[in-house]
Amino acid sequence: NAKTTRNDNSSRFGKYTEISFDERNQIIGANMRTYLLEKSRVVFQSENERNYHIFYQLCASAQQSEFKHLKLGSAEEFNYTRMGGSTVIEGVNDRADMVETRKTFTLLGFKEDFQMDIFKILAAILHLGNVQITAVGHERSSVSEEDRHLKVFCELLGLERAKVAQWLCSRRIVTTSETVVKPMTRPQAVTARDALAKKIYAHLFDFIVERINQALQFSGK
Repeated sequence: NAKTTRNDNSSRFGKYTEISFDERNQIIGANMRTYLLEKSRVVFQSENERNYHIFYQLCASAQQSEFKHLKLGSAEEFNYTRMGGSTVIEGVNDRADMVETRKTFTLLGFKEDFQMDIFKILAAILHLGNVQITAVGHERSSVSEEDRHLKVFCELLGLERAKVAQWLCSRRIVTTSETVVKPMTRPQAVTARDALAKKIYAHLFDFIVERINQALQFSGK
C-alpha cells in the first residue's frame, strides 16, 4: 500500500481472494490472485504522495543493527522515496510499522533469512535509483564503477559491478545474423534504469504473493 492525495493507506493493486470452507463452514484455506500492480509508483510519485510503505519502513529502521548492512539512510536521501515531497504520514510511525510487518511475515512462516533477503532486494532498488548516470556527448552515457550506490546495489544482489555499469548505459540488439551493442543517451539510460527497478519490484511482489498462497492453502484433500 502507499499514500496518495486521497488516502494515506491506498491499495495499489487489484486482488481476488478465494476462501475454502469445510463442511462446518469453517475457513480452512485461502488463495489470492493479484493484478494491475502500480509498478510506476516505484520510480515516480506525484506531489504529496509516497512510494510503497515498505520503503519508508526500511529507511526508518536503517540504524537498527540488523539493517545496517543495507546502507540506507532517511527517505529524503533517495530519489525513489522523496519525489512526491511527502516522506512522512501524520500519525504514522514507519519504524513501528516495520516491526508489525516482520511479525506478519513470521506469522506467515517467513524465516528470518528469507525476510532479510526481501529487505536486501528492496534496499537495492532504492540504491539503484540513486545511481548517477552521466551524459557523454549527445549519443552516449556512462556510470562510474566507483558510484557509491552502484557498489551497494551490486553487493546486495551479488552482481559484477563493471557489467552492471556497462549495461545500465547500453542495450543489446539481436538480429538473425548478428548481435549489436548500442550505447544509450542519458535519458534512455535513466528510463532503462527505472524500468529495471520496476521489474525487480514486480518480480519480488509476485514471489511474495506466491509464498503467502503456499502458507494459506489447504493441505488436505
